[in-house]
Amino acid sequence: MKSSIFRIVCFLTILILVLSAINRVFKFKYDDGIYSLTKFYEQDKDSVDLLILGSSHAFSAFNTGVLWEKEGIAAYDLCGSMQPLWNTYYYFKEALKTQKPGLVVLEAYMVTHDDDYIFYGSTIKNTFGMRLSPDKIRAVTVSVPKETELEYLMEYTQYHNRYKEISEADFDKEAGNAMYRDWKGFMANLYVEPFGDPEIVTEYEAASIHGKSETYYRKILELAKDNDIPVLVVLTPYAGVTSQDMMKYERAEEIASEYGASFINYNKLYREIGIDYKNDVSDEGHLNYLGSEKFTNAFADYLKDNYELPDRRNSSGYGSWENNAGYTDAKLKEMKLMNAERLEDYTALLNEDDCIIISCPERAKEHRDLFEMFGITPADDAEEGIWYRDMSGDDVLYITGEDKSEFEMYGHEVRLSREYRYDTDRLANRVFIGRDEYNNRSGGMNITVYNKITDTVISDIGVDTDAGNKLIR
Repeated sequence: MKSSIFRIVCFLTILILVLSAINRVFKFKYDDGIYSLTKFYEQDKDSVDLLILGSSHAFSAFNTGVLWEKEGIAAYDLCGSMQPLWNTYYYFKEALKTQKPGLVVLEAYMVTHDDDYIFYGSTIKNTFGMRLSPDKIRAVTVSVPKETELEYLMEYTQYHNRYKEISEADFDKEAGNAMYRDWKGFMANLYVEPFGDPEIVTEYEAASIHGKSETYYRKILELAKDNDIPVLVVLTPYAGVTSQDMMKYERAEEIASEYGASFINYNKLYREIGIDYKNDVSDEGHLNYLGSEKFTNAFADYLKDNYELPDRRNSSGYGSWENNAGYTDAKLKEMKLMNAERLEDYTALLNEDDCIIISCPERAKEHRDLFEMFGITPADDAEEGIWYRDMSGDDVLYITGEDKSEFEMYGHEVRLSREYRYDTDRLANRVFIGRDEYNNRSGGMNITVYNKITDTVISDIGVDTDAGNKLIR
């Protein structure tokens, strides 16, 4: 009898371990919801001093790297894309199981949500990252109609057919992305979509908030009050704000005051903090990296003047925040490289964290001044070829003639070669990093920049040396 029980227990243990391993591989790993919670669970107990809650309006605006570098604030954006306030409430409850932040910031864009449910993709993103607990079950059941509850509680039914999409990243703890190594939830887009300024007036009448959204907005404020945690309700600036939105925000401010919570609507202050909707947004709802830097610098000043959050920059155990700040700096540099108009501005952004590959198909010696901007001095007789430099040192690799070189660059295979092309009857420069080919945008110079912190190519441009060194993208 004991032997049979032992075999059953062993079988069930093995089955659970196998299913758990399968689940880790097959489960969704969305960075705009699920993975921010996955990484949150890895934070040391009581290490988060500033907890930021909300939707994508929050995680694309509150730059945790800037908060760290400017004021030493250990902040975490625990947010989800299109996260309704009932899911924000349960994210907050989940956070309080391991953290006691000195301040909670609630980005309140979703008080504008006018329905009892959200579309299924957002439900997945805002519940599947939670560990199994009564709170997770409640978070799911409040998010979907009763007849679909079981489908979302048994997550496998939602991702069982992902086998066609499985890649190496699904087996990697960091999902194949350097961002996740020390991630604190912040994520903004690099591109620019220009908009005109929204029409903002001085005063708005308050408009009612949808019943379920108001209920959970109040529950969030009550939960903070019950745990003696101050709350700051914030509206981050966005180009698509409407008068209807602003009227709901007026009501949200009234409710916040009932609970003694502070309230700031940056849609009324976007000019004061320097937001330019022609350059600082990626779409009508979100700031890009440039916008997040401006916004967070202003927000950090506000926190310094109004709250006493500790500066952790010289504290032990906070190295991950320093690393995260390094990553956000590198991404900001990537965006600035994307938008640089002059080669002088472009090269000024490069530093020891970068490796550069320059391809010049002809007349290299005539462009010595351009090469020297990258710390490279071509030989007096250099006509054409490929130059490689790790900018943390002075050594330069030079490929010319029909030569080639293969080497490893921080875990990436690099192949530089000069290959004969029959269609042009001449040698051509070829640059491969991994399986991807770069360095072929211009007949003048071509520049590829690999960044060690992001572990990616952050720029690949051409320089038209016959048109005043115009940058070609």
